[in-house]
Amino acid sequence: MLFMAIFNFDPEKREVLVKRRLEGNRSPEGIKIVGEWIDFAGGRVFRVFETSETAHLAVAAYAWSDLGYAEVIPIIKTKDALRILKMLGD
Repeated sequence: MLFMAIFNFDPEKREVLVKRRLEGNRSPEGIKIVGEWIDFAGGRVFRVFETSETAHLAVAAYAWSDLGYAEVIPIIKTKDALRILKMLGD
């Protein structure tokens, strides 16, 4: 399943966040990163990833919890959602 994580970090911790990311701090096994974007001015990182085990979400969020907090949102492609809604309406 696809998820979007919006990670909010304290701008004062930006250097620590960048250093940790450059050191190769990766997502735990079981999570495939689809894309990642950063908003330095706003103190946010946006990441789309795929996993089949929700336990991996907790592990991934915990690894960065000393620098900020993450909001994790399940996402579905619009065409897939419309197909499901159509099936429910039939």
